Amino acid sequence: MKQLIIALIAMTAIHSNAQEAWFVPVNIGQHTDTNNVEPVEVYEHADSIFQQSTSKLTPAIEQEVEAMRDKWMAQHHDTYKERFNEMPAFALDPVNAIEVEVAAFSNVRVTIDVKFTYGHSRWHHYAILLKRFEVWRNELVDELFQLEALWEQYSYFIEEVWHGVSAEKMMEQLGKDFVEYPGQSLQFRQVYYANHDVEITLQNNKVKYLTPGKPEWVKLMRN
Repeated sequence: MKQLIIALIAMTAIHSNAQEAWFVPVNIGQHTDTNNVEPVEVYEHADSIFQQSTSKLTPAIEQEVEAMRDKWMAQHHDTYKERFNEMPAFALDPVNAIEVEVAAFSNVRVTIDVKFTYGHSRWHHYAILLKRFEVWRNELVDELFQLEALWEQYSYFIEEVWHGVSAEKMMEQLGKDFVEYPGQSLQFRQVYYANHDVEITLQNNKVKYLTPGKPEWVKLMRN
């Protein structure tokens, strides 16, 4: 009950004029070609798509997307590869494994992308979208994609600083009295506010999520 109350408070604070609070947990370095795929709304029958298995997909859906991948590779591989000819570190993925990931989620729904990795360049990963499903959250979906943990992580906020807020607004709200993890890309930063006892992870100059408590890297820096 306590977690539900906290979640409802967070939802109200984040989107006071909206019915849902949506979060996008995509990591930096992930690049997905949407491949003109339109979302498929499957609200009532998530168990016809997802199941407890290594792939997270039912056999019928898994077979369908594997066939879609193979067809795409046969039709587009040669021309698509030309996009990466001038990228010396680029390498084709030897497996092109099917991946099932959370693209966005709210307190009641979740958008799931089914895609395959086409290639890599250093820490960048390039994928082709095959299917995009939007379903209601339920016990099966929450467990498969660890949505309760994601919700707890992404819905945490302090004052007016939450997921999606710019770094500039973060500093307007909380000030500049923070320590920052050294040696990272400017696209991915971690800062710690001792006066609020919170670590804030930023991605592409926006707040990704807040984590209460002092992180280990701060403790190591000060030892």
